[in-house]
Amino acid sequence: MSISLTAGSGRFGPATDLVRSAWRFRRVLKATSLIELHQRYAGSLLGSIWILLYPLLFLSIYLFLYLVIFQMRFPGYSQLNFVVFVFSGLVPYLVVMETVTRGTQIIKENIHLIKNVIMPVELVPLRLVIVGFVGQTASFGLLVTLALVDGDMSWRVIFFPIVLLLLAMMVLGVVYYVASLGALFNDVGYITNLLIIALLFVSPIAFKPEMVPVHLRIIVYANPVSYPLEAIRWSLLNSYTTDPIKLVLFPVISVWVYTSGTRFFRRFKGLMADNV
Repeated sequence: MSISLTAGSGRFGPATDLVRSAWRFRRVLKATSLIELHQRYAGSLLGSIWILLYPLLFLSIYLFLYLVIFQMRFPGYSQLNFVVFVFSGLVPYLVVMETVTRGTQIIKENIHLIKNVIMPVELVPLRLVIVGFVGQTASFGLLVTLALVDGDMSWRVIFFPIVLLLLAMMVLGVVYYVASLGALFNDVGYITNLLIIALLFVSPIAFKPEMVPVHLRIIVYANPVSYPLEAIRWSLLNSYTTDPIKLVLFPVISVWVYTSGTRFFRRFKGLMADNV
């Protein structure tokens, strides 16, 4: 089985070629993204209400666990402060969880688009990330609103869009990795799901990194999800401080994951074409 694949071979590498390809096929990318957003909740009783309801229910469960069962409190934090703190970590985690887990099967799910050469295979993971972030727009908007109501909004909010862009680059790079391997091995989906669940507990969503014992902090620092969480809180919350090194490492990690992911995906395209 052969699949016609459109690939750039520009001198600037796969990462830049992806941007060119996205611009060239922007109308197809927009149309298919809108269709997927529409179909996501088609047939459900609540429809698009789930866009906001799902993260709120997830947040409620998480807060019940930490506020009621564990009775966790931060010194100097009100209950609303803690809610905003948790929500600022939970929303980006939900984006990562949704896009990365779906990314393992995204090539197989969209093989009809690739076979008919409706859009280059490189744009299929990109569309997934776009849909994932657009689907969480309401959640990010609610997060900003809560920070305003809490009175803890920082002037650094001007950097918030840049932080989200860097997060999108990081997520896209990871999706390219899992999409490549997931198209070849079904096991990748199971392994990825387990890793995502593990990240839920070791990511600083409801705790601060400094609350972790010193000899165990390496687990938090080795978790790539912790860096965008720190950057998002730094950009939104005036009371939140973080290690400047983490803020420097975040864009470095994001760009590296994105560029290496695009190269990895291009390298595996031939195998995907023969095995999907």
